[in-house]
Amino acid sequence: MPATAFVVQRIEPEGRVVYRVRRMYLVNAGTNKQRPSRRISDVDPRGGAAVVGPNGVGKTTTLRLAPLFLGHLPSQIIQAGHGQKSMARFILPTPESAIVFEYQRGASEAHDVRLAVLRARRDNPDAIEYRLFECGFSRALFVDVNGTFLDDEGTTAAAREAGFSFTPKLTTAEYRTIILNLRGNTKDAQKLRTLARSYSFAPRAMPNLDRLVASVVKEHVSFSDLIQVAVSMVHEETGANGPAGGNKLQLKQTKSEINDWIRNRRACEKAFNQSEKVAQIRVSLAKYWKEEHELRLLGAEVHALHASKTVQLGSATDARNEAERIRAQRVDEEQRKHEELSTAVGTVHGAQRTANTAYQNEEYTRKQFEDERAEHWAARQGEVPGLKAKRDKLVNEQSLYVARFSSTKAAIDEEIHTARERLVAARDKSVAGVEALAEEAKQRHEAASQVVAEQKEKALDAARARHSTRQSELAEELTTQSEARAGAQVHLEHVEGPADLREAVAQLHDELAAANEALQGAMGRESQCQQDLTDTRIDSERIEREHGRAKSEAADELRQIQSLEQQLSPDDGTLMAALRKRPRHDWEALAKIVDPLLLTRNDLRPSFDADADPSVILGWSFDLEKIGLPSWADEEEIRRRLSAAQQRYTAAQQQIDDLRARQESAVKLVAAADGQLRVAKAEVSVASRNKTNRSESLERVQKALSTARQQEHDKWNAEVKRLNAAIDSARGKQSEHVRHSDAELRSVAKRFDDQIWAMDVAHKKEVGGFKASADEIRSRAQADLTSLENQRSQKLKEANIDPDKIKGWDKEKAEIDGALDAIQDKAPLVARWRDWMNANGPLKLVQLQETLGLANTAVSQATQALQAHEAACRTTEKAYTAERAALDKTVDALTDECRRLRPVCDELPRHASAQVSIQPEMSATEMMTTVDTARHRLQETKRQVGHLANGVRNVLTAHESDVKDFVEKSLSEVVSGDSIDQANALAMCHQKIPTEIVSNLNNTLRAILDTIEYFYGAILGFETEIKRFNKRLAEGLHAVEHFERVKGLQIEMVTDFSTLGFVDRLEAVSRYAANTHITLGRVSTRTEVPDVQAEIVLQEFANALSSGGRIDVDLSSHIRIQGRVFENEIEKVFQREAELENVSSNGLTSIILITLLIGMLNMIRGKDELYVTWVTDEVGKFDGPNFVALMDMLRDNYIDVITASPDLNPRHYRRFAQRYRFEDMGVIRMFAPQSQALAHGPTAAGAGAGAAAGDVSEEAVL
Repeated sequence: MPATAFVVQRIEPEGRVVYRVRRMYLVNAGTNKQRPSRRISDVDPRGGAAVVGPNGVGKTTTLRLAPLFLGHLPSQIIQAGHGQKSMARFILPTPESAIVFEYQRGASEAHDVRLAVLRARRDNPDAIEYRLFECGFSRALFVDVNGTFLDDEGTTAAAREAGFSFTPKLTTAEYRTIILNLRGNTKDAQKLRTLARSYSFAPRAMPNLDRLVASVVKEHVSFSDLIQVAVSMVHEETGANGPAGGNKLQLKQTKSEINDWIRNRRACEKAFNQSEKVAQIRVSLAKYWKEEHELRLLGAEVHALHASKTVQLGSATDARNEAERIRAQRVDEEQRKHEELSTAVGTVHGAQRTANTAYQNEEYTRKQFEDERAEHWAARQGEVPGLKAKRDKLVNEQSLYVARFSSTKAAIDEEIHTARERLVAARDKSVAGVEALAEEAKQRHEAASQVVAEQKEKALDAARARHSTRQSELAEELTTQSEARAGAQVHLEHVEGPADLREAVAQLHDELAAANEALQGAMGRESQCQQDLTDTRIDSERIEREHGRAKSEAADELRQIQSLEQQLSPDDGTLMAALRKRPRHDWEALAKIVDPLLLTRNDLRPSFDADADPSVILGWSFDLEKIGLPSWADEEEIRRRLSAAQQRYTAAQQQIDDLRARQESAVKLVAAADGQLRVAKAEVSVASRNKTNRSESLERVQKALSTARQQEHDKWNAEVKRLNAAIDSARGKQSEHVRHSDAELRSVAKRFDDQIWAMDVAHKKEVGGFKASADEIRSRAQADLTSLENQRSQKLKEANIDPDKIKGWDKEKAEIDGALDAIQDKAPLVARWRDWMNANGPLKLVQLQETLGLANTAVSQATQALQAHEAACRTTEKAYTAERAALDKTVDALTDECRRLRPVCDELPRHASAQVSIQPEMSATEMMTTVDTARHRLQETKRQVGHLANGVRNVLTAHESDVKDFVEKSLSEVVSGDSIDQANALAMCHQKIPTEIVSNLNNTLRAILDTIEYFYGAILGFETEIKRFNKRLAEGLHAVEHFERVKGLQIEMVTDFSTLGFVDRLEAVSRYAANTHITLGRVSTRTEVPDVQAEIVLQEFANALSSGGRIDVDLSSHIRIQGRVFENEIEKVFQREAELENVSSNGLTSIILITLLIGMLNMIRGKDELYVTWVTDEVGKFDGPNFVALMDMLRDNYIDVITASPDLNPRHYRRFAQRYRFEDMGVIRMFAPQSQALAHGPTAAGAGAGAAAGDVSEEAVL
């Protein structure tokens, strides 16, 4: 049976304060039959109770409900799972089910009795909700007049009607706070304190009472469970920083945090070591900005040179356009003449084409007659009469022969004749179809030939028109060049040089004097700007020093404020807090001699004894009248000092803000002065370059003017020569154009003639195809006729007619018929041939050939004339081409110059205030070489800056650290991403590391040291408190002496932290913290990197820690039990729990365990007479005398025992005030002595809700 404990007070006469659970009621509770009991049963724990009953009726479950009164969760008593319902769901199956504890918390049973009602939550049946009533148990609160059980709403309504006060619904945490009279730490703490005054079960806060109860609510209670309770009690007293409700001491400083600090310290040290390289970065940046200004000046020069080249390009382009205009006029003239010649050529070509067409048509007709042998067929027409006579003779001979077989032969002939006629008809039809297609093809060919001929004429006309236009253009060009030659001759005779150069020479004299004056002014401004920069830097450094001093003063004031506030509101658990809770006269004497460093310690466990002599301290008496009261003891003085310190701190903060604003303004002024100096230097550089440029320009322009005059003379001389050549060339181009146009006309004619020839070839091929088709048809038809003839011969043989004779006659007739048919087919051809001959066709053909020859000669003559004109045109074109090439070369060169300078203009921003002079004749190559040199120099400086910055940045960001984060954040804020801006930001960032990072590093070190020091102090405090615990435990055990054979029991808890492995290093860190306490202070403004000793101490400490999260030290694992006991006057010593369990019998171990439990209860109760109800089966393990002694000891130490032990005998039951028997369906029967039962009749331990609700338990006799 698991052990469970309740705190109650001994039942005393009226007038004594009583804290005791009177009864536990089960209202309509769940039963072993898985349905509600429909009754109210109760158990009275006062005076002890013995419980019997068969297995499975609910003894264990019912008795385990008792710890719920102290706020234990059901899940802490019986865990659900493995098919088992949770305790709340099982015991409280309906909203009308309840567990009710009636308890007394004062002297009056009429006014100090309360009810604790526990029900299952409707929204979560596995959880419990609580409500407290300011009354004793009443059946009317749970069953109405009809015998119906009430839910929470009904109970509160009944209580309200009866005038009973009650609390709102409470959570487990709220209920536990009220019942155990604890101090809450929630927003409802005050409300819970108010409720606790009316409903608390404990006379004072007893936070460890439920933990002690929890340690014995187990089937087997061990010493390790009690050790856990002991550690919780010590833990509560020391206020160590462990997790809520746990027995662990937590080091709130992880290994990773220490390693982070070490990394940050190393990073800061490395950052300080980079100071020299950062200085080099600043020097290189200044060099870069100087070279950048110089490049900007070059940019202005590039813009000026580009503008000059653009003007020159415009002039060259205009000259080229003028040359093109003159050329165009001459080309028009040449084109007009070419058109005339081309027209003549076209005319003779037309006559030639007409003659050629007539000749070709006549020649085609002659060739056709020749190919088809028209003359041969004309001769054969004279053979027709003879052929017809010969055929008639053959027919007569054949008729005489076949007269004898006329009928038979007639039939055969008729049959064959019919078939032959069909074949011949089919043949003739097919041949006619093919001939029709041939005729259609002929017509299509003639139409297509006509179309091509028309296209040919149109193409020739278009070509002649084009050449006529071009000829006119060439002629106009020749005229233009002649006029230009006359103008060039005039210029050649009047050369003075360019007017702009003459003006430039005069202007440059004036500009040189102005540039010299500007240089002197710029040098004066540079000197003034240099002085301004020096002055602003001195002011900035002075303000920065003042800002640092102000921050230090503010930090000192803040530390003083924190110290004064801590004196007024000290941390809980410190000596100062304990003193402040008492009246001043109780500790004034102590204040005069106590060390102020002890005031913030939280491990001293201060307590005040009002009965002690105030003039005696730890046995010593002092005359303290001559010692003044320390400042921390005077609260009014502290508040005055605090107010003054706060005012000074506010003023210091205001001063810091003012100085920060002044510092920011000074930084801006330094930057502005630096920028103005750079501008002034740039202006000096510009003025110097301008003076040099103008001097050089004057020399160059003077030389250029002389050169230009010579060049102008040479130019116009060359122009006259060129125009002479151009005129000759224009004439050549005209001739060339004529030749070209003639060639094109011939090409056009040939192209169409070739097309006509190809069409003729294709037509002839097509006609040949048709002829072949007709021949094929005739051939097939002839084969069929031959087959018919063979059939006829066979039939004649069968009729005794000689087919050979018949065949011979038929063959001759067929040959004659074939010849006649052929002569007849060629009759149209012979007719056309005779018509052609009658029209003198051969003579006409000769005449057409002669006409064609004359036309060809005319074409040749006209073509030669056109070609001569084209040759002249080509000569003129060649001259123009040379001139144009020279102009194009100039334009292309200037275009290239502008093209090459344009990107440089775009890439190089022009200096806003720069006024530069240039050499107009300077080439783009020269300028770009200068720019490239400056760029290279600037890029080299930029590369050097980047190299230095990357080196420093790599060092600062090589490893994860605050320095790395600060650097990367600072660099990420640079929007441009330019390496120079990044390097400048890096240099500025490095300058801020001492104030931004190192000061935090020192503060973090102070925090780490404080945390470790506090942790080490907590361990030392815990060891001290364990010693005090042992002293109080000995006092608690002193009253527990009831066993005759067991005497002199001594038990103590012994701590041993040596197994942690880092205690010695904790001590080393603590020593270092003590040594550096003054150096680091509470809020450090130090900008020096902590010395390496701090890293060594922390690294050694971190190495002793395991990786992972924070360190939790299980205090109970570092405590063991040791002690001694006399059993039968024999001393037995044990050093740990295992030895205790083996030191003697199980009975002795149980006695020591129970004794230790009672001793710890006495520690918690102190002088208060409080009862504990202990549910256990241990009492059944003791023999008679020891059982009596145990029961007496429990009674004398205010413990009521409830047991369901099966080892009890009838004599044991007499030691219990109540005896119960548990049965099915929640029935609890109460046993009474026989005499009492007979005298008074049976009484019920529990009754149903009514007649409708069920049974009434019966009292049995023991």
